[in-house]
Amino acid sequence: MPVLTYQRTVLLNTLVSRSSTRAREEKPPIHSARELLEILQARAAKNYAIEFLGKTDIEDDEARVASGLEYNFIRISKISFEGDSTNRYAVLLIEHVDQMQKGFPVVNMQTFEGREIEAEELERGACSIHVVIKLPDDGAYDDGSYRCAIETVPAGISRNLIEILLCRQLRRAGKVTPWEFSVDRKGKRGKPIKAKLLQYTPRLELFADVGQKLSEFTNMGGKFSHFIFTKRSEKQSLALETDIHHEDVLADIEIRVSGKQAPMDSEEKYGWIDRVKQFYEMRGFTSRLYYRHASGAQTSSDKQDDIADAADLIMCPKEVISLLSPPKRWRADFCPEVVSSLKSLVDRENLWQRGK
Repeated sequence: MPVLTYQRTVLLNTLVSRSSTRAREEKPPIHSARELLEILQARAAKNYAIEFLGKTDIEDDEARVASGLEYNFIRISKISFEGDSTNRYAVLLIEHVDQMQKGFPVVNMQTFEGREIEAEELERGACSIHVVIKLPDDGAYDDGSYRCAIETVPAGISRNLIEILLCRQLRRAGKVTPWEFSVDRKGKRGKPIKAKLLQYTPRLELFADVGQKLSEFTNMGGKFSHFIFTKRSEKQSLALETDIHHEDVLADIEIRVSGKQAPMDSEEKYGWIDRVKQFYEMRGFTSRLYYRHASGAQTSSDKQDDIADAADLIMCPKEVISLLSPPKRWRADFCPEVVSSLKSLVDRENLWQRGK
């Protein structure tokens, strides 16, 4: 007798660590995802890792949490670090609470009689998802880019909300202990003067790889971020033209082209994208395009949430996991079966190297 299984859709994304500063001519330090997530883990332990949507901001965490309970919110319920020296992961349980959901209907399967189950005074409807991030192995090079598998629930938590949560929480952490970096300065005659300290803010951003097809995404409001062009085993000479001896080497080449260089006009932008793609693809490169999330206000509404969920399902590469137990819309703790399935996805090399 076949075993009954339940399925759930998973979005494959890239989590990228970067830093921003008001001094645009300077490059601030980049932190590893492990370091930043440990900071968020400490905030979650204090119940500070929560963002109230649509609320006027308050810097003090105690006052902010106490005054925000009438608003929809998204929070980091739990963060754990798992694995060994060769397989390391960060696992997040993220929760979203909707103030408008104060009950839900149920129907008797035999009599078809229904009723509404009402929540208690301080209870509201909620959903939660798992996010698994693949971290570098011990001693491996950390380039600030990480494989990320995001569990989905119907009408649930969009990538936009996850990114808002992560970035705002890192900004709040910087209010408590500011991030600063030193910049060397020189006087009029080139003599060094006292170094200047500049503040910056780390960010954790989600990017969706949408492959080579563009027409499906032009009306979804996705913000084009950047290209990645890759060419495997490119042959290059290490010598100059005047050298007698030279050496040929094979190397993998990766070129990143920022979407900020694209024209502002939407029609000109996609024409520019096509020309850039063709230029590199004619030279043997494979291309990937990365998008952020559906555009729109950062406050939550039913319409905006529906658009964001639909855009995520269209723009992101997807996989389906099979579970032996029925998937739940909300969990108070990690589900080992879901976490194990997400880990297997971020470990599968073919999912992250396949052409589209």
